[in-house]
Amino acid sequence: SCGIPVIGTNIGVIEDRIRKNNGGWVIDRNNPEVIYGLLRDIVENEEYPEMVSNVSKIELKDTKAMASEYLQMYDLMLE
Repeated sequence: SCGIPVIGTNIGVIEDRIRKNNGGWVIDRNNPEVIYGLLRDIVENEEYPEMVSNVSKIELKDTKAMASEYLQMYDLMLE
């Protein structure tokens, strides 16, 4: 919501959301050398502005819409 690309781990929904929107970078949390290399690459190349542009195109739901979806999901679970 702040327009800042994210660096997230390759765990479940975090990875899925980053890849779906191309709004950041996915890292292997078990490989510190690769994480460090990625951070250096982000600073040194022109990929960051591209990611900022991608993030600005993501359509975010407001809290009312998210709450409604969660209520629907919980209602289905209780059936």
